[in-house]
Amino acid sequence: MTLEEKFANTDQNQPGAPRLGLPPYIWWNEALHGVAEQNGVQFEEEGEWSHATSFPQPILTGAAFDDPLVHDIATVISTEFRAFGNNLKAGLQAWTPNINPYRDPRWGRGQEVPSEDPFHLSSYVKNLLDGLQGRDEDIKRMGGTCKHFAGMCNIIAATIAQANANNSQAMTWNPGTVTIAISLTLTLAPGTL
Repeated sequence: MTLEEKFANTDQNQPGAPRLGLPPYIWWNEALHGVAEQNGVQFEEEGEWSHATSFPQPILTGAAFDDPLVHDIATVISTEFRAFGNNLKAGLQAWTPNINPYRDPRWGRGQEVPSEDPFHLSSYVKNLLDGLQGRDEDIKRMGGTCKHFAGMCNIIAATIAQANANNSQAMTWNPGTVTIAISLTLTLAPGTL
């Protein structure tokens, strides 16, 4: 790739490199509770590509405390995602799950996470990723990209704690003014969480 092609392909809306046969790719896909109509997914007005299954938000699914159910939901999501991907209507990676424990309602995204309990959250995430990616080591149905943990939990909490320790006036976090998102793609082996 030329330097210009490399720079052009660093954004979520990658134009590809036609001279190399590399097609365009949009990697901003969401799958918190199904194949979501976002930048990377192309739904049609009618017909077989006009819809996908929508499951309850993670906060409700997590409240079921049913790990096999979480795995089954994720398997359906990944099967539909793979179908959309195989027909060039979506990528094969999605920003899901949100692995931030729900600690503070001011964050404003509590419906995206299954629990405030780290143990329950880790069990949910393991089952969700197993369902999304499948257990075949050679072929993944799709890639689940965990999001928000490092940015939303640890960095902001540590910053507030440090500011409160060093200043007489307490610092508070306003979720409307701070956006930090650090994502990592995990491929978990069974039993790692």
